[in-house]
Amino acid sequence: MKTKFYIRIVSSLIIICSLSVISNGNSDKKKLTINYNGDAKIEVGSFYAGIEFHHGCPVPQRFSFYYPVANSIDLSTDYWRRDTTYAMDVGLNFDGKELELFNTQSFAFNLTPFSVDFSKEDDQKKVEISYAFTKDKPAIVISYTITNKTAEAKEIELYTRHALAFRTSHTYRLSNKIHSEISNNGEIVFVNHNDYETGNATMFIVNGLELPSDLQIIDIQNKVGDIFQKYFPQKKLVGNPSVNFIYKKVISPGGKLIVNQIIGTCNQDEGKRVTEY
Repeated sequence: MKTKFYIRIVSSLIIICSLSVISNGNSDKKKLTINYNGDAKIEVGSFYAGIEFHHGCPVPQRFSFYYPVANSIDLSTDYWRRDTTYAMDVGLNFDGKELELFNTQSFAFNLTPFSVDFSKEDDQKKVEISYAFTKDKPAIVISYTITNKTAEAKEIELYTRHALAFRTSHTYRLSNKIHSEISNNGEIVFVNHNDYETGNATMFIVNGLELPSDLQIIDIQNKVGDIFQKYFPQKKLVGNPSVNFIYKKVISPGGKLIVNQIIGTCNQDEGKRVTEY
């Protein structure tokens, strides 16, 4: 308990320095980096968004968005048990042999007030999941890197599932009145929240580097053909509405699958302009 408490205190204190450090380069970032492997609560953020993690897991329990109004993705119903639910799911199939869900695994991490890099490896692969923030735009950048450590080419499938319902900041009501759009062959997903209490905000997910080989939006009732339920039938997954992504690639020895997802919120009339940027 003492160690976990220490990590929470330090990560809170160094947030005070984040406004100046975001623009000061790698040298200042290294001075504020905490390296740790174990049970810890992590909170990182920027002017526009924040993320919360528990128990050193590389998958967040909460996304907070501060623009155009304050909304969050948080599926917990009990403040004291908010470490038991997740805002998204992340899984991996390595060479058809290892099907893993990362939500409840503990990874080593490097933490600054404005970024966190998780990593874990075994004799076949290295998994890295990083979270960072754009300085001038309302967005979070998630990077997934899977490295093939074997001497043979391997087929890799990365799965991500994102909850789409918002919690309003002032009532904490779960709002799921949404209309979703897929643009540019799956490069961008727009999720328009048609609710005054959420500021009628649009959530966007932009895929960089690798486009998904499969993309699926699941509404509140329709669960037919849910690809995540197919691959992880016995797991507790985030509820609907949700969006599923699958990325597939054959990786040479020493090669990497690198997937970037940029997630943020804006006004509905800003969505195209922000995502093009």
